[in-house]
Amino acid sequence: MALASKAQTDDQHAIFLLKKNVNREIIRAIVVYPPTQAPKSLEQWKMAIIVVGQGYKWTNIHYDC
Repeated sequence: MALASKAQTDDQHAIFLLKKNVNREIIRAIVVYPPTQAPKSLEQWKMAIIVVGQGYKWTNIHYDC
């Protein structure tokens, strides 16, 4: 993550910031993953947020119609 390296922060702090600043429902959906599937690295967290976020966005659009 370019922003994390520019801020000179480690992966754990970057993950904390992602959890703090991403939609609460998206983080909740990721946290309930089975322990073997839970993201551990920064890259895994970013991918999980993107995947869950796309589904969350689609359902919001779908139900708003």
